[in-house]
Amino acid sequence: MQTKPKSNSTITHAIRERDETGEYAPVITFSVLGVHPTSEGNPTGAATFSFTVANASATVQARAMVHGFIQRISDGGAISRDPETGLPATPETKFNRMKRIAEFYEAGADEWAIRAQVGQRGPDAGLILTAMCRTVAKGSIDEANRLVDALATKRNVDRAAALREWANTDAVLKAIAEIKAERAPKGADDLLAELTAE
Repeated sequence: MQTKPKSNSTITHAIRERDETGEYAPVITFSVLGVHPTSEGNPTGAATFSFTVANASATVQARAMVHGFIQRISDGGAISRDPETGLPATPETKFNRMKRIAEFYEAGADEWAIRAQVGQRGPDAGLILTAMCRTVAKGSIDEANRLVDALATKRNVDRAAALREWANTDAVLKAIAEIKAERAPKGADDLLAELTAE
């Protein structure tokens, strides 16, 4: 069963994709915290209900599928920074990311996540460059990119290898940990509440 919390962790959902026989028969269970008074048996006051996809009409299921693709492809362009350079994302960057997702599905992919099909994932350039800005690049994304390119040239390696080298330096590694902590979407208390609600 897959569980995905909303950003405020008040609303969560869990997906059971297959029934007891292994047939594809998705059921989505929604949970909302704080609906009922808290009690020993329900410390978060959660209320839940399930939605069986097969019970919706074929017309509604088809429309939901189209809506899902619109949302999924649009989400690809919902980035503030280019993950490769750390610079503000241009309309062209957003367009290219969205187009890549559409082409991935049109090619007949069985996986939802693109990275599951493309092999080893490269370094998180945006994160590394941001950490470099805080440490060795004097707050300048242009200087961070210059340092990465300079190292790649000096060592005759590609950009990904140079990014990994910078990411493994003590100062940048520490800054990466700090940035990840700042970006964490929720605390341990939220996860415990989510588990209790199911």
